[in-house]
Formats: sequence, structure tokens, C-alpha cells
Amino acid sequence: MTFDMKPASADWEPLSLDGSGNCHGWAWFRPPAAPQGVVCRLADGQTPTLRGLALATGVDPAQVSMWVVFGTPYAGPAAGGPLAMLDQPLVLPPAGSDTSIVIHTAVMPAVMPAVPMTVPVPMAMPNQGNPAGGGLVNEGLYTAIEVHWSAIQAEIVKIDMLRKQVDGMMSELSGLNRDLNYDENTHTSRQDKDAWDDARRMMRNAHMQLSRCQKACDVGDTQSAGKKEWMKELHDTQILPRRPIENPTAIEGEFQHFRKMLITLENQVNAALASAATEGVGRARRVLAEIATKVRKAKKV
Repeated sequence: MTFDMKPASADWEPLSLDGSGNCHGWAWFRPPAAPQGVVCRLADGQTPTLRGLALATGVDPAQVSMWVVFGTPYAGPAAGGPLAMLDQPLVLPPAGSDTSIVIHTAVMPAVMPAVPMTVPVPMAMPNQGNPAGGGLVNEGLYTAIEVHWSAIQAEIVKIDMLRKQVDGMMSELSGLNRDLNYDENTHTSRQDKDAWDDARRMMRNAHMQLSRCQKACDVGDTQSAGKKEWMKELHDTQILPRRPIENPTAIEGEFQHFRKMLITLENQVNAALASAATEGVGRARRVLAEIATKVRKAKKV
């Protein structure tokens, strides 16, 4: 099925890279922050190319306006991006890094630089005439604002997905955090009980950290709704058609600040999820497994 025919996903969908039906990763089509895009996550050991990934999701590579590869935006073929990167194998970044790949189709603005968009844009680039409405614009600043806006959209997608992971992790912690049952209390030592008390304390701490992240995501989303609408309108009506704006340096700074704020939030949520998985869920499961082993042995005697 081509991308044009794909409806918006309600959850992660299995992704097969070779049409075999085997799961090589997961895809989320048309998330709210990228209604004309798809977010992909690869399973461990998978090294497809961007061309192969696009085709697997039903996207014509020639219609891609932007790739966001492991957090780094690049111009796609539809925006004049380099074709050579289409056939370079993707290698997953180190653990703890962003592992998502976002594919934006050509419905996105096609005025993009043909180099990796995390490269700083010189602020001293010459002004250029503005064919849309007269006057001069600072091409360097306008391009920088476009880069920030593209990165902001990618961050919003990632934070939306992390918010769902926070909900799932909190539910898992709540389900694990319980009193030991009769058999577990009867056939375990004081040391086992102390280990379980420690595990429960760690789960409570992890749950509290995730709750803070949950509120930060929700409050941030509510408080920044107007800001995002303002940035989108400014980008679509002034930056993209290259119309003059007042104080573009200050506006570029606002876009950059908002982008950094989202990155900070993403890092905080990722850290809380990682801690909850290892110090919360992981520790609790290990202790319960040890207790269960002792209960089984005691019942066999």
C-alpha cells in the first residue's frame, strides 16, 4: 500500500523491510506532529538504507522532502538533498541515543538546505532580494529558522511517543508494586523481604519521577500550544515565501530556544524511563524471580 493510502496509526505497526511479513522494526504513520510523515524504529541488527526504508513504508524516495535520522535532519530528494545518502546502510546509534527515523513527504516545505541541517548556518550570509513581496531578507537567518522548525516538529513527534511510553511504564510499576503473598512471606528469609522492600522503594521513586515527566509533557504541551501555532503560521506565511519580518535575529533565537527546551524535555523523559526500566521494573522482577525459586524449592520438600 502506498503512503498516500495509509491512514494515521493508532499505535506502532510492525514493519517488514523485504515484504516477507517478518518484523524488522516498527512504523507510526501520520503522527499528529507530522501528518504527512512516518516515524520508524528499527529492530536490533537491522541496517537498511533510507531508500529501502522509504519503499517499505510506501513512500516514493523521490517525494521525500526531509529525513530526520537518529535526531539529525537532512534534506530529502524533493528538497534538493543528496541522492548518495539514499543507499548508505543505516547503523543504529549507541544505546541511549535517539533511534527513530522520521520521513517527511514533499507536502512539507521544499526550501531546505542540501547539507545536514544540524550544521550551524553562518549569520553573516548576504541578504537576498525577496521575490514574494519586495524588500530584503537575511537568507542565513531564514534558513536557520527553517532548520529549527523542522527539528521542532521531529521533537514533538518523539515526545508524543515518549509520553505514551511513560504511561505504559507507570502502569507496569503499579502492577509490580505489591505485598508479598502468603507463600512468598512464608518461604523467604528476612534478607529476601528486605530486598523486596528496597525494590518497592525504587519502584515508588521511579513512579514519582515518571509522574513528574508526565506532568511536564502535559503542562508543556498546553502552555506551548499558542507558541507552536504562532511559529507554524510565521514559518508558513513569512519564512517559507521569504517575506521580510521585523527583528529576524530575535525570532531565530525564539525558535532555537523552543527547540532546546523540547530536547531537554526529551532527555529528561528518556532518563526517567531508562531508570524506571532498570532500577524499578528490572530490580523488582529479579527479586520476585529469586523469591519464586525459593517458594518452588520449599514446596518440593
